Amino acid sequence: MAQKSLFDTFIGLFSQKSKKSGGSTLSANQALNAQRNYISADNDIDLSQLPPYLEIVKQLYSPKTEILVAALYYLRKIAVNEPDEAAGILAELNNCLNAKNKIIVAHKELIKQTIKKLTSSL
Repeated sequence: MAQKSLFDTFIGLFSQKSKKSGGSTLSANQALNAQRNYISADNDIDLSQLPPYLEIVKQLYSPKTEILVAALYYLRKIAVNEPDEAAGILAELNNCLNAKNKIIVAHKELIKQTIKKLTSSL
């Protein structure tokens, strides 16, 4: 008895009708088109429209103080050097303060100090 290769098994999944669903077959071209559509939809997000500090903001929710302090340092530096981004950064810092039970009380004090420094320097 000849054993089926893995490739033949894989091809069989796409070329035969499903017994359970009674569904239709999926051709190789249809699979390629579906894959291309998925990739193009993923590339539709314009990364240039996202704020440059977005990844740093996520670090404000870290339980580690060192990560929070570093994130605050870089956010402050961006706000001072890029005045167009300052309002967005201040809004994110205020949102962070209003987040319930996600930030340690000591971290909230550090964020408040950073907001005060930013508003006084801008």
